[in-house]
Amino acid sequence: MRTMQGTGQGRVFTLALSGLLALGALSTFACGDPTDAGTTGVLVGLVRDAETKAPLEDATLLVAGIQVQSGSDGRFTLDSVPAGAQQVVASKAGYLGQTVEVQIGVGETEEITVELVADLGPPGPSGVSATTDAATPGTVRVRWDPVAGATSYVVYWGTHSPVNAEQGVRVADAPNPFIHTELSAGTTYYYAVAAIGPEGETRPSAEVSATPDGPISIRFVNPGPTQIVGARFSVTVEIRSVFQLTSVTARVGAFIDDLTYHLESDEWEGFFDLGDTPSPSFQTVHYTATDAAGNTARTAALLRFDKLPVVTMSSPQDDAFTGQSLRVAATCTDDHPAGCQALVIYASAGSTTIRKAVAQASVDQTISLAEFDGTIVTVSARGADFVQDRIPRNVGVARTVYVDASPGLTPVGTSGSGILVDANAGALLAVDGEQDGFPAGALRIVDRASGQSTVVHDAAPEPARDGALFPAGAIFLTGPPGSIRESRNGTSSVLATGLSGFLFEVEGPFAIWASTDELTRRDLNSGTSVTVTPGPTFGDVAPTGEVAWAAEEIFLFEDGVNTQLTNDGDGEFRNTAPVTDGVNVVYQRRNFSPGSIAFAGSILLVSPGDDIVLASDTAYRDLEPHADYEVADGWIAFTRLDISNTKQIWRRSLAGEETQVSAFGEGSRIEAMGLDGEIVFTSEATGTERRYRASVGESPEDVSSGLGEPVYIDGQLHVMMGATLLRVD
Repeated sequence: MRTMQGTGQGRVFTLALSGLLALGALSTFACGDPTDAGTTGVLVGLVRDAETKAPLEDATLLVAGIQVQSGSDGRFTLDSVPAGAQQVVASKAGYLGQTVEVQIGVGETEEITVELVADLGPPGPSGVSATTDAATPGTVRVRWDPVAGATSYVVYWGTHSPVNAEQGVRVADAPNPFIHTELSAGTTYYYAVAAIGPEGETRPSAEVSATPDGPISIRFVNPGPTQIVGARFSVTVEIRSVFQLTSVTARVGAFIDDLTYHLESDEWEGFFDLGDTPSPSFQTVHYTATDAAGNTARTAALLRFDKLPVVTMSSPQDDAFTGQSLRVAATCTDDHPAGCQALVIYASAGSTTIRKAVAQASVDQTISLAEFDGTIVTVSARGADFVQDRIPRNVGVARTVYVDASPGLTPVGTSGSGILVDANAGALLAVDGEQDGFPAGALRIVDRASGQSTVVHDAAPEPARDGALFPAGAIFLTGPPGSIRESRNGTSSVLATGLSGFLFEVEGPFAIWASTDELTRRDLNSGTSVTVTPGPTFGDVAPTGEVAWAAEEIFLFEDGVNTQLTNDGDGEFRNTAPVTDGVNVVYQRRNFSPGSIAFAGSILLVSPGDDIVLASDTAYRDLEPHADYEVADGWIAFTRLDISNTKQIWRRSLAGEETQVSAFGEGSRIEAMGLDGEIVFTSEATGTERRYRASVGESPEDVSSGLGEPVYIDGQLHVMMGATLLRVD
């Protein structure tokens, strides 16, 4: 493709000769004779503005007697153009006409781009000068030679080059000489002059400049002259003055802001929101500084105001689940005539980012995420626009997507967005948002049958962190600083504040939490709470209401009475972190003796007489309840180190029989346990984290990636991944 820009002559106060020649050319070519198709070709092309590159509509193209108008996109097509060298005459109101030559081949299609130069009028005044005078600080005197026939003059000025009608501060009816006062010392000011005559305004004159001295200097820090800004931006200047400053202001159009001084940076700062100001456009920030002696300095910085492009993504929704392929639908719009420069779809996880699709205005296609299987992926749409000097800027939106192609996963419910923290047969509980990789935001209950969503807690003043459903609503944790709240039959209440370590456990119809004052159990069916023990502690609750808790020894709260279960805790050992299902109590004993490995310990089962040691691995560090030992309806799951110090999963039956469940080369971590003894756990034995389930008497079965959180609903294993509930078949 060739780009052609002819040399159009500027007009003076009388009609330009080039305009007459163009009219003559039109009448001459209009009389051309038809031509045989066997000796012709096709001419296609684009007409655009030579400076802005915006397409020009309704431009007239004439070649060999054939005339056509350019469309809204600036494009045109001329069929049956005689082969050989041809002249293309292009014209449009407000632009200088031009004629270019093109070579047409027989049966071929030639493509050209024609750039028209805007008609800016007759030349401006000559002999323009700008001078300063030490006797009048802060002043510039601008003179020019008078123009015959001129009725008045316009001075354009600015602190940048070039200055003209579009990019300068306009002073109408300017006297000759024009005396510009109250200027910033050390700042260079640029000037151009135009004359007003019977036929309108001339082009600006040649540019001149001068740098005045004075008692106040204003230096631009941000933005600088001709810098590009969006709708919301800050302004910053540095000011030096002989006398104390009394006021510093900035103005953009009708918007005025008193600037604030910041001692640490020695700068003055303000903020603007241009809102509905036409975009793209040039805007000028006018600065004024006044000192205690009555001196004033004024200066201005031209800005290129251009709102950022708008990128939308209708698919996927945030926190969505997908297999190896995903439909992505996104658009990019911009107020520039050329629209967006590009719209690019990326998929990224960790340090890997892959470009998946490229378009200009919209994308609606299915992309492959096979290389990201088993990971949380960020799918982003990034749009770039054109500004006045064709510098691209990027803006975009992103969605979090859970990618898992495991064949046994079937989506059975979704909250639309957010992160599921609980699910049952009739409802989903979702937190809208996250912080540091954990749920944090507003809390919603979503009816699985109707999809109706009800907000039960706003993100303020404390975001929801975790929660559990019960028939009348939800109980949930918020923080920091940490509170337990409840939504019951549509009424919200705060149950506790000042939580200790954010202990919050829910099992069946019972919940417990620890504050700085006490450990509390709540019956979610009746809506009543009881104190288990004063003071902060760690505990666990069974679905039947028993609470196991620790204070160097292990205690069990049952039917309103606390019973001590262990009595061998001392200065060297501490019994702590119990879990219970109402049948068994399993805890850990940590070694605190001098010289011991910090937090090394064993896993024990409370038993009449001597407690049963399930794992006595002294190399253990930071044993975690529910991850290193779990209980369910009399069954026990626990981890034990093998000879290579790798954590393996073991199961203990109701009869006391112990069976090794996992035998991987990498460690395993307990996630959940079913009432029938099934254990759900994760391991990175294959190089990536995978989820396994092991029923009693069967080998572990790979069921999914390690994404999300498992939950049993009516005895059926499910996984909550982002906003989606998946049944594990």
